[in-house]
Amino acid sequence: MRAYFVSGVGERKEGEEYTLEGKSYHVTKTQHEIPKNTRLLAKIVIKRGHPYLVLWLEEEERTYPLAKEHVNSIGLTTDFYKDNVFIKSIPLPYEEYPPKVRRVLREVRDIHRDLTGFGRFIFQYYGEEGRIHNYRIWWLLPTIYLFDTEIANEVDKILGMLD
Repeated sequence: MRAYFVSGVGERKEGEEYTLEGKSYHVTKTQHEIPKNTRLLAKIVIKRGHPYLVLWLEEEERTYPLAKEHVNSIGLTTDFYKDNVFIKSIPLPYEEYPPKVRRVLREVRDIHRDLTGFGRFIFQYYGEEGRIHNYRIWWLLPTIYLFDTEIANEVDKILGMLD
C-alpha cells in the first residue's frame, strides 16, 4: 500500500522507520517535488469556528491526504483590481449592459450570497469596442475562502468571463 506524508526537508531519510500516533511507518522513498500526473490541492475547512488548511494529492482516481493545519491568520480580505478600459468614455448605466455582463454580476452576487457570505464588488462598464469589453473591477473577498478550490475556480471563471 502506498501513502504520502509531509515533513520538513531533511527530517526523514530513506530506510528510516518511525512511529507516529501509535502507527509504525517505513520510509521507502523521499520526494522533493510533486510526483508526475498528480495535483496538489488545498482547501479551508471550518470546524467549530476554527479554520484548518487541508492538503491532499490527487493522482488520476486516487486521493492521498497529506496534512491538516490550523490557520491562525492569513489576512482578512483580498482585493482584485482590473482596469481594462481602452476608450475615453463614461461608465454606462446598468440598463445598457449586455446580457453577458449582467450574467457576470449575477454570478458575483451568487458567490457572495451562497459561498462566502461576504464580499464587495465595484464594477464600471464602458461598453464594447472591437469585440473587447471595456471595464474596471474592484473585488474584495475574504481571503480564507480563496483556499477553497470550488470558490477559487468560480472567481477565476468570473474574472475570465469578460476577456
